[in-house]
Amino acid sequence: PSLSTMTRIQNINIVANVADIAGLSELWIDDTLVTADEQGNFSKSVMPTWGLNLHQIRAIDALGNESSTFCAYFAANSYLAEGTKLNDAVQLHLDDSAIDDGSPYQPIHSITDILRAMINAQGIVSTVDSALRAMNPLYNQCIVSTIFGCATRANVNYTSMTLAGPNTVTTTLLDGGLRINVQFNQLRIFARIQGSLVGIGINETGDIFTDRISVGISFNIRLVNGQPSVTVNGQPSVTVGNISINFDSAILGTIFEVISNLFTGLIRDQITSTLKTYLSTETDSILTNVLSSLDLSGIGLNLNLPNPATGGQINLNLAFALNRLETNDQRMRIGLSSQVTGSRAQNRPSAGIALPPQPALVDLVPGANKNVVGAAYSGFLNTCLHQIWRSGLFEVSENSAVLQGLVQSGARLSFAVLVPPALEFLPSVGGQIRARIHLGPANGSFFYPGYLETSLNARFAMTILANVSIQADQILRFDGLTIENFHFALDQFALSEQSRLVIEEDLKGIMQTLVDTALNDALPSFPIPEFALPSSLSTIGIPRNTRLGVRQVVLERNGGHLQLRGVFLP
Repeated sequence: PSLSTMTRIQNINIVANVADIAGLSELWIDDTLVTADEQGNFSKSVMPTWGLNLHQIRAIDALGNESSTFCAYFAANSYLAEGTKLNDAVQLHLDDSAIDDGSPYQPIHSITDILRAMINAQGIVSTVDSALRAMNPLYNQCIVSTIFGCATRANVNYTSMTLAGPNTVTTTLLDGGLRINVQFNQLRIFARIQGSLVGIGINETGDIFTDRISVGISFNIRLVNGQPSVTVNGQPSVTVGNISINFDSAILGTIFEVISNLFTGLIRDQITSTLKTYLSTETDSILTNVLSSLDLSGIGLNLNLPNPATGGQINLNLAFALNRLETNDQRMRIGLSSQVTGSRAQNRPSAGIALPPQPALVDLVPGANKNVVGAAYSGFLNTCLHQIWRSGLFEVSENSAVLQGLVQSGARLSFAVLVPPALEFLPSVGGQIRARIHLGPANGSFFYPGYLETSLNARFAMTILANVSIQADQILRFDGLTIENFHFALDQFALSEQSRLVIEEDLKGIMQTLVDTALNDALPSFPIPEFALPSSLSTIGIPRNTRLGVRQVVLERNGGHLQLRGVFLP
C-alpha cells in the first residue's frame, strides 16, 4: 500500500519489487520468508489490525549484504467523515440513587431533592389557598325549609390552611420515564360557618384535618428535536387518609351530615384535583428545566494556540448537543453528540476519523459507593486529533520552532505526517491507564552534516505509549510518553548505525514534543457536562449557581472509552 493509505480491516496484499546485481539470497516480510519471481516481484497477504500497521521488509543478496525498508498504512473498521457529528461521543449515566437518594433534600444530592424542595416550599400552600379562596362561599344554602321559611341555613367560607408536613416524595425509574409518589402530611383547612338553626344564630370556626394525601404521577421522558420533553403518562392516582371535622357542638345535629359531606368532598375532590394539577405542572417544568440545564457550553471549546510546527495557529472548535435521553428501571442515560471543526493548514487526503472497533454506546455501571458515571469515546478524541492534524501540527518545515534545541547544529529536515494520528486505550497495568498513539507514516527530507552528504528523502512511522490520568476531577493528562515502535527508512541508501541513531533520536524527540502538544494542550478536558440548575429554582430554596456533577471521581478504561465513576454532588 502507498504511504497515505487508510484502509478497512480486511485482507490486503503487500506488493513490492527487489533487484540486486549480485543476485538475491533471501527475502523476508516480517518473519515470513518469501520468494520473488524472475522480475523481482513478490507479495504477501496480510490481515491488518486496528491502527498503524508496520511490515518490515528485508533483502539479503548473494554476497550477504542486507537492505531493509518498511511498509506502513492505517486500518480501521470504519471511518467518520470530517466535520460530521459523532453520536454518543460522550455519555452520562445516572444511577437510581442519583435520581433519588432519599431524604433529606439539603444539600442537593439527587434530582428528586429538587422535587422535595418544591413540595415543601410555600408555593404549594399558596396554590391550594388561592384555589379555595376562589371557591368562596364553599356553601350557602337553606338546609331545612318550613312553610314559615328557612329553618336552618348555613354559609360556609374558607379562611386559611396549614400544611405541617414534612411532605415526602420518592421517585422510581421506569422504562421511558419515571414515577413520583408524593405524600402531603397534616393538611388542615380552617373555615367559618354562619347561618341559623331554628332561629338561633350560628357563627362558628373550625377545621377539617387529614393526616395525609398521597399522589402518584408517571412521566414520559424523551428527546424531541434535540430538547428534553417531559409529559404526564396516564391518570394520576390519589389516596386520602383519615379525615376529621372539628367544630363546636352547636352545629351538630341537623347540619352535621351536610357539613361533613361538604368537607369530605372538598378534600377528596377539589383539593386533590388542585394538588394533582400543581404536581403535574411543576414537576414537568422542574424536570424539563433540570434536564435542559446540562451545561454543554462548559465543555464546548474554541481553542487557538500557537502551532510549534508551522508557527501559525491551531484552531479547534468543539460543539456538543443532546442526542440521547432514555431511562429504564435502573438508570437514566444521556448521550451527547460532538462536532469538531477548525482551520485547515493542509488538504491531504483522508478517509476520515478512525473509529475504534468498540461501539460508541456502552452500558456504564457506577459501582460501589458511586452513583454516576461519565464516559468519553476514543472516537471523539480521534476527531480532535484529526482536526489538530488538519490544522498543521504535524507539518514540520526547516525553520519550525519545534526543531530548536532538538536537532544538532547544521541539520536540516522537514517532514509531514501523511495520515491523521489516532489513539486507542489499552488495558491498565498496575492500575495505570495507558493509551497508544498511532503516528504516520510520514515522509520528508533530511540533511545531517557529517552523516549525510546531501539531502535525502526518508520516511518513518511510530507508536507512542502514554499514561492517562485525571486532575481536578476533569483535566485529562497524558504523561510518561515513550516510543513503543519506531521505523525509519532511507530507501536506496545505506546508513551507518551511528548515523541512523542520531537521526532517529532527533525524530523521536520532535514527535514526542508534537504529541505532547496535541494531547495536553489541544485536546479538551474530560467532556462530562454538569447540571447548571436554573436560577428560577431559587424560589423553592435552591441556591443560585448550584451545579450538580460528577465528583470524587475514579478514572477507568471501559473498552473504547475513558470513564469517570463518581458521586452526584454540587
